[in-house]
Amino acid sequence: MHGGPSKDPGFDPTTGIADKPADITAGPISEDSLFGDSDRLSDFSGFTVSQENRVLPESSKELSNLQKSKEEQNNWTENFVHVLNCWCVKGSYHQDMLHMWDIFHEEKGSENDRPDIFPDTQLHIVLEFSHGGRDLEGFVFNNAGQAHAIFLQIAYTLAVAEQQLEFEHRDLHWGNVLIATTTKNYVEFKLNEGTYCLDTKGVVATVIDFTLSRLKTPHCVMYNNLAEDPSLFTAEGDYQFEIYRQMKKVNR
Repeated sequence: MHGGPSKDPGFDPTTGIADKPADITAGPISEDSLFGDSDRLSDFSGFTVSQENRVLPESSKELSNLQKSKEEQNNWTENFVHVLNCWCVKGSYHQDMLHMWDIFHEEKGSENDRPDIFPDTQLHIVLEFSHGGRDLEGFVFNNAGQAHAIFLQIAYTLAVAEQQLEFEHRDLHWGNVLIATTTKNYVEFKLNEGTYCLDTKGVVATVIDFTLSRLKTPHCVMYNNLAEDPSLFTAEGDYQFEIYRQMKKVNR
């Protein structure tokens, strides 16, 4: 396992969010996708990730870096999920983790394969994120003002990332927006060197999951070629699948 010590995921004075646990996500990778100095895997500069998870670690880091602490930046936002740590690990899933996966699948359903398909030699990228709250799908607003505040926060967040990184989320359904209550009255954004203050109405939004995203850095463009996964455009059920088909039609 590679990676530095975890940061304290307790009370964050910049957001006003009370003590919350960190969130962990893991994704399988191929050994061929690793390159460079293996002791620097947690720096995000020593590896890439293949298949559907190849964009997630590095794009998460770039978006996490769009924070107010980066005062020299012309654009910043606190509303992308913050990356606390990253590791590359090897092995099969522990029985306790499989049990938790089964509970999630039974309660909410998952389109992914049960992770017991992976052998003992499988490599995984494990990311530790700050806790962002509950997903928009399950969150209950106290009033319409809170819903409007979340809409504005997401709009400004996307505007900042689009300006700084030419960012496109490409999968922003209500499961990929987290909401937490906050004691902070205002949340700030910097866009094109202008600073904007929004009333939180007691709630703060966090945008997550950049698996399908696209962004541009001074060194490269990070993206997944969505055309390589035709199932994205044939699925039925949630309205998000119709959005995928509309995106494909517009971008032909």
